[in-house]
Amino acid sequence: MASKAWWLICLSCLLVFGGSVVVFRFLGAKQPVSDGSVIEGVRGESEASSERVGIERFKRSFLDGGLKVLGRLLAVSPPRIQGNYYLSEADIISAVGLNRQLWIWQYWRSDVRKALMEHSWIQEATFEWRIYPLELLLNIKEEEPWLVAEFANTTWLISRSSKTLQPLRSLRDSELIVITSNLPRLDGIDVGADMEKRASRTEKRLNEALNLLRLFRIAGDFPFEIERFTLLEDSGVLVTPIDARTKPKLIVTANTFSDAKAILENIKVVLGDLEKRGEHADTIDLRFKGQAIVQPTAINP
Repeated sequence: MASKAWWLICLSCLLVFGGSVVVFRFLGAKQPVSDGSVIEGVRGESEASSERVGIERFKRSFLDGGLKVLGRLLAVSPPRIQGNYYLSEADIISAVGLNRQLWIWQYWRSDVRKALMEHSWIQEATFEWRIYPLELLLNIKEEEPWLVAEFANTTWLISRSSKTLQPLRSLRDSELIVITSNLPRLDGIDVGADMEKRASRTEKRLNEALNLLRLFRIAGDFPFEIERFTLLEDSGVLVTPIDARTKPKLIVTANTFSDAKAILENIKVVLGDLEKRGEHADTIDLRFKGQAIVQPTAINP
C-alpha cells in the first residue's frame, strides 16, 4: 500500500512539473525577427514585449494550476471509516490523531499505524485509496465484547480475544450499555494480599481465568447461558447459569483444548443422565479427570 502511495506521488510530480517544463520551453522559445523600417522595428519590439508578458502570465497561471492539482492529489482530508459498529467515526479519528489534513504518505507512517493498533477497540486496520479525487478509506475490524470482569474495584469490558477494552463507567453509547448488561460477569480475581503484590497477582489471576474460559469457548462452550464465572482460589472456575432453578452450577478446570472438550462432553452425559432420572443437581464438580461429583439439590422440609 505504501508503494502505491509513492507511485502516485512520483507520477503526479512528473505530470505536473514535466508538463510545465515542456510548455515553458515551447512558449519561451525566441521568435524570429523580420527586417523592416525603424517604425516597424519599434512596433515589433512593443508587440514582442506584450507577447512576453502574456507568456509569463500564462507560465505563472499554469504553474499555479499545476500546484493546485498536485496539492489536491497529495493532501487528503481525514479518511472515511468502514467497519465500525461500536465506535463512532469521530471517536476513532480523534483518538488516533487523524482529525487534521495530512499528506498522503503520512497515513503510512509508523506512528499513525501504531496509534491505530494500540486503540483498545481496534483489532485490525487497513487503508485503501482512490486516485482522483483522492479519498482514503480506513477499514477496521473491531473487538467483540465477551464478558465483564470485576477487579480492582472496577468493572471492565473484556473482548473475545481477552483484551481489556474499557471500564463500564466510561461507556456512553446506549446500545453498547444494553449489550454489556447482558454479558456474563467474571469475579474472584481479587484475592487477599498486600498492596505491593496485589497488582501482579490480580493480573496473573485475570489471565488465568480468561485463558481457561477461552479454552472452553473454543471447545464448544457450555450447554446453557451463563450468568457468572467465579475464579476459585484453589483451582478452577465456578460456572453459574442464568436459569439456576433447572440448571446446575459447574466447577471446571482445563489445561488444554482436549481437556476442555472432554469435560464439555462429560457435562452433556451427566445432564442427560439426570434428566432421564428426573433429578436435579445443585453443583457438578468436573475438576477430576474422568469423574463428575454431583451434589444434589437440597430438599427443603
